[in-house]
Amino acid sequence: MTSSTVHQWAARFGSIIPGYTGYAERSDKRNADKTFRVGVAGLLRQAARSVEAYQADVMRKGQTTDAMLSEEVRQRIQLLADKVEFARYGASGLFSAQEIREAELERIHALDHQVAECASSILTNSEAHLTTSTLALPALLRAGADLEKGLQERDTFIQQHK
Repeated sequence: MTSSTVHQWAARFGSIIPGYTGYAERSDKRNADKTFRVGVAGLLRQAARSVEAYQADVMRKGQTTDAMLSEEVRQRIQLLADKVEFARYGASGLFSAQEIREAELERIHALDHQVAECASSILTNSEAHLTTSTLALPALLRAGADLEKGLQERDTFIQQHK
């Protein structure tokens, strides 16, 4: 079945079953949300690889303290990538009694945007500043804490609106 055939079928189905069109639109947003989160997780994994490269460099130089801190940072970023990618999202099943409404979904998207900003900051710091300053490691930890706070806020919001 082609994408246009599916959309035609959905439009016809929406004219038969009241509320189905809204369901399909929410489903599209939920799918876009998943794609967006996978992309943000990819940024974080890229940042983790940058930290890993930095870690290898400081290990070659015998800087074990920096290597240990960079491992902590790398693990933290990797964990955040997993949390972002597999974060909970609102149900909008056709027969579900639990459903996240449009305004609530918009708020979730705003929270996702904040998380993406933090992820972008982590990537920028990991690529640009690690080679010039070990001070970037604590900055990465702080940005990770901000990202985790945003994820927790998002999760709490979804829990409250289910």
